Amino acid sequence: MEHRTLDDRGLVAGEFDEWSFLPDLAGKVAFDDDLRVLGDVDVDCPATHDFDRASLQRAGGVTVVTSTDKGGAPIGMTATAVCSLSATPPTLLVCANRSGAIARNLGCGGHFCVNLLSAEQADIARVCVGGSSQRENNKFDDAQWSQDDFGIPSLTTALARFHCVAADRIPIATHILFVGRVNSVCLNENGGAALAYREGKYLSLA
Repeated sequence: MEHRTLDDRGLVAGEFDEWSFLPDLAGKVAFDDDLRVLGDVDVDCPATHDFDRASLQRAGGVTVVTSTDKGGAPIGMTATAVCSLSATPPTLLVCANRSGAIARNLGCGGHFCVNLLSAEQADIARVCVGGSSQRENNKFDDAQWSQDDFGIPSLTTALARFHCVAADRIPIATHILFVGRVNSVCLNENGGAALAYREGKYLSLA
C-alpha cells in the first residue's frame, strides 16, 4: 500500500506540483481512481460533446464556498456542484477544481462555509468566479461579508449559510470532492428566490 505524506493542511505533499498540468488536460485524458492516466480520450467523441451540452441543461443552485488560505487570508469560489449528502449527521458534498484556491488550501479538519445565494446576488457570484490572486483578495470587500468564529468569510445576506468542517477530501481526476460535516446553519428570515445557473446564464429560482 502506498503511504502519502500530508502537510499541515491535510494535503498530500507535492500533490499539486505533480498534477499542476491537470487543468490543461481536462477532457483530453482519462484517469483511474489513483489518478493514473488510462490513455488518450477522443475529444471529438460525441459522448464528450453530449455530456457538456447536457450538463448545461441542468439548473443548479448557486453558492459561494469560502475558507482561508494557509496564511489566514480569505478565499472563495462560486460553485453549483454542491449538494446534500446526509441529513444524519448533516453533511454536504462540495466539488472543487484542483487549480482553485479552495482545493489547494482546504484540508481535512479545515473550516469552510457554503453560502447559498439569492436571486439578487448574481453580482457576488460573478465576483467570486476564479480570477487572479489580486482579485481573490478583493472578493470580500463588500460590507455584506463578515467572519465566523474561525475567520471564515460569511455572507450575512445569503439565503442560508452552512458552516462546515472538512471531514474528508477525495481526489477525482481534475477535482477534489470535499465531504463537509455541517456544524451550524444560519437561515435568512426574509427568504426569497434562489439564484440558479443554466446554459451560461444566471436566473431566479422561486
